Amino acid sequence: MRPTVTEQVQVFMAEVAALHRSLHDVGEAVAAAAGLTYTRLGCLREVVDEPRSVAAVAARQGVARQGVQRTADGLVADGLARWIDNPRHRRAKLLAPTRTGRRALAAAADAHTSWVMQAAGQLPKDLAELAGRLRAVREIVAGVDAR
Repeated sequence: MRPTVTEQVQVFMAEVAALHRSLHDVGEAVAAAAGLTYTRLGCLREVVDEPRSVAAVAARQGVARQGVQRTADGLVADGLARWIDNPRHRRAKLLAPTRTGRRALAAAADAHTSWVMQAAGQLPKDLAELAGRLRAVREIVAGVDAR
């Protein structure tokens, strides 16, 4: 007997969730290779090209400002980032990486490249097509009211 549409969607959702967990685990391992957590790595990545406020980092990541504030404070305390004056706002300082933070980002990038090179030969050859299909599913899911 062929699975129902509901069952097919549930299996698909479970596989996507499992893939998300696996990719998150890879991200944690990449960050750990640089002496960081995945959260700290993500925060540093947001400010590597241009200093940003905590509110701007939170908005870009779609997370709560308070969590980013704790992460940023930890990065500063550990010498991976620093606060600089914000010419647009007296009280909202900008977060910027230090040299140590940039070295950690480079180490994470090296670890990521190494993982990609190991995984590349085992991944499906039609990865770009698969990504396009996943994007189409994501757009449909985002457009359907869950209530």
